[in-house]
Amino acid sequence: MSFLFLFKRFEIWLLLAVVVGLFFVAFSPEEVETEVTERTEILVLLEKKLEVELPGNKGPETVEPEEEPAFAVKEIKVRPDGGGKVVEVTLSGRAHNGEETPVNDDTLKAMTAAGEPVSPFFEPFRETLTFYPDEASLITTRWWLEKPTDAIWLEFQGQRVEAVLP
Repeated sequence: MSFLFLFKRFEIWLLLAVVVGLFFVAFSPEEVETEVTERTEILVLLEKKLEVELPGNKGPETVEPEEEPAFAVKEIKVRPDGGGKVVEVTLSGRAHNGEETPVNDDTLKAMTAAGEPVSPFFEPFRETLTFYPDEASLITTRWWLEKPTDAIWLEFQGQRVEAVLP
């Protein structure tokens, strides 16, 4: 019973009130306000077929188109950061090998127009990016440019695409 003299002190009651208040604030549900500023819709064509009118009134014939590229550049953003620039490239693509294809440092390479390799921007907690075979996928990759350049070339599964920087 010798510790009961502590409750006679004003500082102890003040400390208890602060601790209870902190617990109340920490564990109370928070209302998060979300505001949609701009809505962007992207239409993706999943299957292409061409109808060709044959000579001699034989009627239209469905022809399979040429194989579409594995990926295409949709959007490019460049922002200065320290001694270089971070290039953010949004790609649209589909895996043509019939299975999910991861997009990482080994499968997607980047080079400047002069042929110098471009390093990926370091992101330690980045999720694995994947192109799916069933549907067109949108992925965003980030690259680190130390020297200024007008364009970078991206290579994926043997196909190359030029990304012209703004």
